[in-house]
Amino acid sequence: MAEQTLNIPQILAFLLIAYLTIRWLRKPSSSTPASAPQYRQTPDLMARVDDLSAMFPQHDRRTLAWAIQQNRGGPAAIAERILAGHTLERPPPTFLPNLTERAPTTTQPAAQKSAKPDLITRYNLKAKVDAAGEVPSEEGTKKWSQDKEERKKSLAKRREEMILAARRRLVQQDQGSPSA
Repeated sequence: MAEQTLNIPQILAFLLIAYLTIRWLRKPSSSTPASAPQYRQTPDLMARVDDLSAMFPQHDRRTLAWAIQQNRGGPAAIAERILAGHTLERPPPTFLPNLTERAPTTTQPAAQKSAKPDLITRYNLKAKVDAAGEVPSEEGTKKWSQDKEERKKSLAKRREEMILAARRRLVQQDQGSPSA
């Protein structure tokens, strides 16, 4: 009786057929045709596109939405890529996100930003601004105090002096520049 042995080409053929069979069995069954891919629309996609569009108005909103889709929703990585000087990939013609609706969360921060008071109002320096021409006195070189309250008062006074000095420089710039 002849003894049967397996040789290398037979083993390779068996492994190839097994691989292709397993791959075919694990293939996901999709009811949508391959020519019309489905892109997921997340509820906060609009908010992310709005944020990136506000930072980078030179980029198309559709391109930004595609970049978010490809990056699995990471706008920080997209911003880093744009800032590094890289170009964004153009979306395919089949990518049509719904960018007409505005996310309600994007209107609130804009209103909150405009409601923030300026530094003069925030630190109650209106009385010091009204006293025109008053220059804060510099008391030579000060040493760092060991008393916490004294340091706090000194730093608050220094902050006020810096704000008022910046205000004076801005007023001088405005007076020095020709008004249109």
